Amino acid sequence: MGNLAYRRGEPERARDLYDESLALRRELGDKGGIATSVTNLAGIAFVRVDPEEAMSLYGEGLALYRELGDRWGIATDFNNMGNVAYTRGDFAEAKRLYGEALVRFRELGDKQVIAVSLINLGAIAQQEGAPDQASRLLGESLALCRDLRHTPGVADCLEGLAEAAVSMEDPERAVRLFAAAERLRQEIQLPLMPVERDRYSRIVSAACDRLDEATRENAWHEGRAMPLPQVVAYALREAALV
Repeated sequence: MGNLAYRRGEPERARDLYDESLALRRELGDKGGIATSVTNLAGIAFVRVDPEEAMSLYGEGLALYRELGDRWGIATDFNNMGNVAYTRGDFAEAKRLYGEALVRFRELGDKQVIAVSLINLGAIAQQEGAPDQASRLLGESLALCRDLRHTPGVADCLEGLAEAAVSMEDPERAVRLFAAAERLRQEIQLPLMPVERDRYSRIVSAACDRLDEATRENAWHEGRAMPLPQVVAYALREAALV
């Protein structure tokens, strides 16, 4: 019920239901259920921009997952804690946590979450001023997302690679990738989250401002017109990962 309320965009209702579930599971001594409930509540705290509560709850869940030997739960909570650290601007801690998650997801062999972890680490590399490293991480993720037909992940990777291209003084490539990502999001009806839009707009503007009007419009048109396989091949070729 809590998950349903959350998907309906009712975080307060979801929190109440998760609290009820947690209280019941504590009475029963159900450690697996407790870990799930506190992790769900941590997600609500994260959405409500309460990073301290989110980190505390994720930490409680992590301790329980370790006690239970739940490798998936451990990896997932490391990744979730990395998200919290990232939003707090603690990029060194986020990098450590994302790295812990990636090691475990590789051990589990789950390619989709490996791809997500690589995107997260690519974002950290970009923040650290290492766009070449970001490109390598995002290129690896893009190849996985392509093979898995995970289109939302492809869009995320294209945007990350575009941002790296801006940092590497290649605004024309960046504009092509941004345009391709925008078209892809429109096709799958997956707009950027509100918290992402302002930053995205600033980066797109930074790329566009470095080009004359004709070059900018041509690059944008080319990016939107590329078929998806061609876009992915172009992005991977430039990232030296074909």
